[in-house]
Amino acid sequence: MTRPRGGTFLLACIAGMAIANNYAIQPALTDVAADLEVPLSVIGLVPTAALAGCVIGFALLLPLSDHLAPHRLVAGQLTLLAAALIVAVAAPGAGVLVTAYLLIGAAASVAAQAGSIVGRHAPPVRRATGVATVAAGMSAGILLSRLAGGTLADILGWRQMLLVFAALALLGAIGAGTLLPRQRPRPRRSYLATLGSLPPLLRRHPQLRRSVTAGAL
Repeated sequence: MTRPRGGTFLLACIAGMAIANNYAIQPALTDVAADLEVPLSVIGLVPTAALAGCVIGFALLLPLSDHLAPHRLVAGQLTLLAAALIVAVAAPGAGVLVTAYLLIGAAASVAAQAGSIVGRHAPPVRRATGVATVAAGMSAGILLSRLAGGTLADILGWRQMLLVFAALALLGAIGAGTLLPRQRPRPRRSYLATLGSLPPLLRRHPQLRRSVTAGAL
């Protein structure tokens, strides 16, 4: 990887920051419901939409790491994440907010792409350490997201809290465009063929099925 240490650390920070957006709003849901004048049960769909979007992103966007240069892929998804957060900031009602969080969740799947990029570009002697570093960044983002989101929402309000996360996403996009490798992968199959090749892997490899099940649990 170009500038391997800096690139790996950047991807770990990006992974943590991106995945945190799925959870940061949860402590402020009561305030969001009061602000939008809708029942809390309706606003409860927001974190559900974020996680649903993230699953969709893992399924449909992760294979793009085999087809696009890392600096373009990560910068593009972080820019999309920032745009979706800004839509959430300006949301006049629950419908727009839920839709925005579906997009936020999908864009947050860049966290998984970060691990794939490190695995492909890091030198072999540092590959396992690099992937573990990105995984640690994701875990930190998940664990700290509610604390950071709740604190910022208490101080600034929930809309301004989302603006802070949008600014962080844009900073990550700038860093990704500057530091990450510019070499485009040479895929052996098309994007659609890559998607189609995933289910047979689960059928052929019992260890992969066990790992997927353990990860889901």
